[in-house]
Amino acid sequence: MSNATVADCWRYYEENHLINTVSPGAQAGYWGRLSTLGSLDASRLSPREVERYVAERRGVGCAAAGTINRELALLRAALRYAERFGLIEKAPYIKALPKPPPKQKALSREEASRLVKASKGFDWRDQVYIGLALGTGQRSAAILDLQWAQVDQVLDFRSYTEKSARMKRRAVVPMNDMV
Repeated sequence: MSNATVADCWRYYEENHLINTVSPGAQAGYWGRLSTLGSLDASRLSPREVERYVAERRGVGCAAAGTINRELALLRAALRYAERFGLIEKAPYIKALPKPPPKQKALSREEASRLVKASKGFDWRDQVYIGLALGTGQRSAAILDLQWAQVDQVLDFRSYTEKSARMKRRAVVPMNDMV
């Protein structure tokens, strides 16, 4: 068992796992920020070094807690992957920041009603889109990717393409009266 650096662990994780799950641009972006930890001994990465990284990201980069948590989660995953495949003996514990409150705010019933009323002058496609969005809570891409073959008493937002195997799974949503 060698003294693999954080950079060694990341490279191994990237070449053997991330390449199939995250776009190359995202990979480079995450490592670009995490690279400040690259020369450190991965199995001896201390909480103090992680705290220093967090402070730097909050100060210079003005990164939000959610962004920093995503970066730390990737670092944690890379180190656990390295442990599983024998690059390091034991992955160090990396504590996440407290979870930030959600940024998204749901529409009130009154706001949703106003939106539906306002959409009456829109093209029928826009009205259908607004109805599906309000009735299912799905993201825009899921609604726009929906095919007729996926509609039968339920809206099956799952897609079965090669790319979808690398993405979060989408829901099967029962059709309500509005939808």
